[in-house]
Amino acid sequence: MLVAMSNPNRIQELREAAGISRVELAARLGVTDRTVARWERGDVQIPDEQKLALADVFETTVTHVMGWDESNGNGVEAAAP
Repeated sequence: MLVAMSNPNRIQELREAAGISRVELAARLGVTDRTVARWERGDVQIPDEQKLALADVFETTVTHVMGWDESNGNGVEAAAP
């Protein structure tokens, strides 16, 4: 049984905003569209090298792609500095 990650990433949101299909994103990253769909749902861990590639495609940071800029990465809101 697969358990979804508690902190959803922004891959689908960024992909759709950029007007990129799942198939096109997969081709750019050298993975299958099924893999991209699993990442978007949070079904599987994204390898670090793919996180970097996603940040490059979307011209942003890994932190933003993964949704970590609004929490500490564990689904818990980060404390204000």
